[in-house]
Amino acid sequence: MLKRVLVLNDSKEARRVLVDSITRNFPEIEIVQAANGLEAKDKLLECSGWVAAILDFVVLGLNGLEVARLIRQQEETKNILIVIISGFANHSAKFRERAKGLSCLTMGVLKPGDICQQLSAVLK
Repeated sequence: MLKRVLVLNDSKEARRVLVDSITRNFPEIEIVQAANGLEAKDKLLECSGWVAAILDFVVLGLNGLEVARLIRQQEETKNILIVIISGFANHSAKFRERAKGLSCLTMGVLKPGDICQQLSAVLK
């Protein structure tokens, strides 16, 4: 079965960094990219085989937390790894508090190495 990872980030450069890192470490994974929350929602619903979602906290449409809630509500995706990132230091406490109960990993900044380490644990 094909394994997929959703990368949601409104920054083209951040998406590129994540995709490059994940592809280099996990060539068997298909990366599905989205630039906003509504695009992410559509892609989640039209594809299967999800193992993880890396979600930017602040994006247009649905934000990263709203996409995470949608993931947790779907039977097929309710147990996948979710990593929520935010490049803004002042969001750290706020988004960690709002992420409680979603069983997701939160990061203050984009750290592709840490994300790949988490993916490695999921893919074992």
